[in-house]
Amino acid sequence: MYSSLLKLMLFTSLGGFCCFAAAGETHADDTPSPLARLNAYLHDQETFERKVRALDKLYTAIARAKMEEARALKERGDVEDAEITLDEAHRHLAEIQEAYILGLTHFSANALLHTFYGELLYDYLGQQHEAVKHWEEAVRLDKAYGRAQNNLGMFYLHVGRYEEGLACMDAALEAEPGNPDWWFNMVQIYLTNFTQVMKIRGWDRAKVYEEAMRMSERALALSPHDYQLMYDHACNHFLADRFGVAPDWVRAARAWQEACKRAHNDSQRFECTLNEARVHLRAGNSGRARECLEQAQALAPDSPVVRQLLNDLKD
Repeated sequence: MYSSLLKLMLFTSLGGFCCFAAAGETHADDTPSPLARLNAYLHDQETFERKVRALDKLYTAIARAKMEEARALKERGDVEDAEITLDEAHRHLAEIQEAYILGLTHFSANALLHTFYGELLYDYLGQQHEAVKHWEEAVRLDKAYGRAQNNLGMFYLHVGRYEEGLACMDAALEAEPGNPDWWFNMVQIYLTNFTQVMKIRGWDRAKVYEEAMRMSERALALSPHDYQLMYDHACNHFLADRFGVAPDWVRAARAWQEACKRAHNDSQRFECTLNEARVHLRAGNSGRARECLEQAQALAPDSPVVRQLLNDLKD
């Protein structure tokens, strides 16, 4: 049912835990299940946190793989096996839930357990209301816990509670200014919910954009090898006009060049090169645009977009 690699990963990551038995059960060789083994760490909160997080990471990975397998089986018309596979995924998620409940029963004032349990409830178990309660409790217990503040802030913003959400995001950045994810999330908030940000901050559109780009640069500085951060930062240059700011096409072209260096495959390199060409076109630099388009065409010879842009340059 499971690969030997996954079994080895579980055994080593949980300090010798063996898997695939319900809570409190043992295997035929009398080895306790992972949930049963967690009881041994209830006297040591820090070790319990580490063990339950290892269990969470592995079991959610298995559950995601099983969900994808079930989807493929269903598409092939194998409904019965799809249901069995999906049940296996749900069983692993239920075991993680039991582990968090066990921890919170003994460590009710643990902000980390509340936060990650909330993520399990929100992302996998469809219990958003309960998840938010746990994030609110985590923030009450530890206002300087950035992950809880970030989760709660993103939820509040999602449901239209903008002032509360922005306050939580500010708190996340204040607590953990070295976390690039929190800066990235704030950039998305500024550029997506700019009218609300303008009202709350008392800024104009240009100020919102300038602050968003500053934070985008901060995220990149903290994680300079992250392709997705580079890609998003480069994309944001195209939004300048929308915010009444004169585009800096030189910096935009440089951003796409840097993203291209960190691209993982030809598809990503093609997209970066094509977007750099678009930057040069908007800047009126047809010669450099043509060079980029020819490079993009070498990566994707059948691209109709590149062909059309090259034809436009001829005209």
